[in-house]
Amino acid sequence: MKNLYTNIGMNNSIEYICNHILKIIQSPVRIFDLSNSLEKIIGIESYIEDLLDDNIKNFLLDNSNKNYPILNVDKDNIVYCCIYLIDKKIIIGPNCINKNYKNVNKKYDNIFEMPLDIFCEEILFIHNLYNNTEVSYDEMLIKNFISDELLHKISKEITDTYINTYSNNSFHNPYDRELRILESIRNGDLNNLKQSLDEKFIGQYGVMAKDKIRSYKNVAICHICLSSRAAIEGGISSEIAFSICDNFVRRLEDMDKIEHIQSIEKEAQFYFAQFVHNEKNNEYIDNKNYLINQCKEIIIKNINKKIIVKDIAKKLCTNSEYLSRVFSRQEGITIKDYIQREKVQFSKNMLIYYKYSFGEISQYFSFYSQSHYIKIFKKWTGTTPKKFRDEYGLKER
Repeated sequence: MKNLYTNIGMNNSIEYICNHILKIIQSPVRIFDLSNSLEKIIGIESYIEDLLDDNIKNFLLDNSNKNYPILNVDKDNIVYCCIYLIDKKIIIGPNCINKNYKNVNKKYDNIFEMPLDIFCEEILFIHNLYNNTEVSYDEMLIKNFISDELLHKISKEITDTYINTYSNNSFHNPYDRELRILESIRNGDLNNLKQSLDEKFIGQYGVMAKDKIRSYKNVAICHICLSSRAAIEGGISSEIAFSICDNFVRRLEDMDKIEHIQSIEKEAQFYFAQFVHNEKNNEYIDNKNYLINQCKEIIIKNINKKIIVKDIAKKLCTNSEYLSRVFSRQEGITIKDYIQREKVQFSKNMLIYYKYSFGEISQYFSFYSQSHYIKIFKKWTGTTPKKFRDEYGLKER
């Protein structure tokens, strides 16, 4: 199969594709010949300064690896890319991948902002089409940023770790203890979780950063992430588990003492275990199937919207009557009641932590009216939103 590039007029093809890049990525496009001489710039008027400096330009043009697009990420925020064609080189950029960076660097104020993955996918579309290849996004990142030198360095450090471990008997924490912790979370077993966490062991957690505090944070983040996966396996919605994980990690990042970091980590583990425990002991049948879990996932992701059972069934490619029947049989509650109960459950946190009015809360969760929200809230809690807020709401908000 002949290369597409050979089937299209050479100059027209380059012009067309560069204008396409400009429209989609909204970054300047520069065309060079194989001797690195600039032929044309598209997207920059003659009186406007080109932000591409010589060091970045030379790096992109002189890179010997031409079977994939070459990336240059400046200060982790501003990205340029070079695509190698048969007898041309095209440099695209700058593109901003972090809007906060633009706020402190005025010269980048007018630069288009686009996530790195989308930017690269557009680049790869052009590269793969013209060079008749199938380079993927992950492959592009690996080839650009994982060098043989880096891999040799990692291998040497791993060898050094082995030597130090066996020389000093400084082994890692036991894996079987970690399995017991995760199994306790998966089963919602708070007693076994406490026993597992309280176990004394010979060894130590790995060093995951040069800075001691950063290392403890990284270890804790790993444990919290693993705990979230165990909770999902225990029956918790992945959307809920990921949200809990995100929030605990953000709290963790604010800590600057080791004991605080470890406390947050354990708090997260118990939080997940308690959530699983509540799920397993809240009038549910343990044997949930894939269809029911997917139904719950859709409800959680759309909890603030008006949720119609027929719409859920359509997304799951099933019949609404069948879905309702299976859900009620396995969960002991109708889908409609489940949706109401979950909306009420989520609204409790808004009553506790925020000053939103009952009307605003009812509108956010797509109840018919404030009075409808109050009626449903009382149905599931036995009290009114006002009495609940008066009793449990934070007094200083």
